Amino acid sequence: MRITQGAQAHNQLTGIGAGDHHAQLHQAAHRSGGADPLADATLPVTQASADAAAAGAAGTLANITHRHGMPAIPAQATQAALEAETVETTYSSPDRVKFSPGVAKAWCHITSTGLLSTPDYNVLSVTDTGLGDRTVVWDVDFSGIIYAPIATLEDTTGRANAQFNALAVGSARHTTWGAVGTLTDVASGVVAFGDQ
Repeated sequence: MRITQGAQAHNQLTGIGAGDHHAQLHQAAHRSGGADPLADATLPVTQASADAAAAGAAGTLANITHRHGMPAIPAQATQAALEAETVETTYSSPDRVKFSPGVAKAWCHITSTGLLSTPDYNVLSVTDTGLGDRTVVWDVDFSGIIYAPIATLEDTTGRANAQFNALAVGSARHTTWGAVGTLTDVASGVVAFGDQ
């Protein structure tokens, strides 16, 4: 794209729609007072071509930093702001979404034989310590022992149940019980919510 000398008002440019404002060679028209104002337009920075900038003309150099009324780019939300659900004009990048209070911090599937299935999220390992007794080890620890692990069971009888006990910042003991109240190996899905 070249910057040409000689100003033209926007209404003199033919065949230009609002969406292709910068598609024509009219950047030089943006010198102070040289063009009509853009109504309700949010457009990118006007940039000179490499050969025009290399020429070093005063008009070219003045136009390199010219901007239309572009809104400021919001800052990235901090971990503290996400955890507190602070109302502010920021954005949450994909790697920080996990800090939001309502987002699961870990999840996995454990087979009936006590093996960790893949994929999983934030689960380092599962230790099968006995019949119906597993310890789920978190990859990233929770900030304290107050968090909420939940399990669903793959049980066709509808009478099995699960519980968590011995919660630690880095692990949780997960037990599964059969219909008659004895520890029984049952496949399960585990999800945990809380602060990390």
